[in-house]
Amino acid sequence: MDIHIEPELSFGFRFQNPFDGLNCYLRLVEAYLRAQEVSGSDIPRALLQPLDFRPAWQACDLGEQEQQWYFILPRDVYSQYDRFAGCIVRWRTIDRNPDADLDKLLMRLPILLLPDQYYLPWHVQYKKEHIWTHSLMIVTCQNDTLQIIDTDAGPERKFKRVVARNNQDFVTSIVKVGEIEYQADWRQNWETEFLTMLRLSQHNMPEDLSKLRLLTERLSNPFEDHYFPTFHMGLIITIQPTLSRYIALLDTSLQGTQLLPSTELRQFHRFVNRSFRSLKHAMIKAHRQGTSDHHELAIQTMNQLLVMIDDLCTAILRIRI
Repeated sequence: MDIHIEPELSFGFRFQNPFDGLNCYLRLVEAYLRAQEVSGSDIPRALLQPLDFRPAWQACDLGEQEQQWYFILPRDVYSQYDRFAGCIVRWRTIDRNPDADLDKLLMRLPILLLPDQYYLPWHVQYKKEHIWTHSLMIVTCQNDTLQIIDTDAGPERKFKRVVARNNQDFVTSIVKVGEIEYQADWRQNWETEFLTMLRLSQHNMPEDLSKLRLLTERLSNPFEDHYFPTFHMGLIITIQPTLSRYIALLDTSLQGTQLLPSTELRQFHRFVNRSFRSLKHAMIKAHRQGTSDHHELAIQTMNQLLVMIDDLCTAILRIRI
């Protein structure tokens, strides 16, 4: 199975930035689905999950380690599997003997990893800080050499890295692993799956919207600015890919319905991408420099984004299932 990231074909991928449209984890799942000959408008369909913003607001109230896992794992932080329309990822924790476990895992490639970046030799936090906010995928093992897909590797490396199987730091970094299983009949079952996901989305929305508004109020308080780094990660890793997938999904799957005009969806999508870029820079500067103008810009942009999220959710809530 030839698994790789193709920027010109990838969902939402612009300006050589793999985080446009998806996060690192979803970009790897997309690469796996493409190897299964899923392409075009089928990608957001195969990546279908409930509309869920909970990680962006609940992470601020979790402990540090749980907080970082929460950005990538499913709605239930302790869930053992992540279910998409086109595949299922079964997660487990590597507790005691990563060397022995890796031998077993290499017999079932590809394998998703959530590593402790403290042990990744190429990471900026190598031997500096334990963080768990990035995902990798081992795709091949030949002559004791592992080929890994890593969105951080950049286009010049074709988003790939080569690591020796006996690199002890890399082996030690492996804390959680995900085995991915393709659902061959997902296209036949997609309409039923979509309705199921939509019901879950409708159930999640009232609480999510309320909590996002509350969090924005907290961020408006200068004394609460320690939430900014966490919320920034929530925006990039959770809210942005969630919105991008659903907007694309509505554009391709619900065109011609009375849900929302297609032109409005496209305008909303452009606004989301533009808002996230300005919001990301504003939040980083507000955190690093502590300047009130960047802080205020971040809050203003988030408030605008909440209005747009509210419009999208209100439209989805109107759908009769």
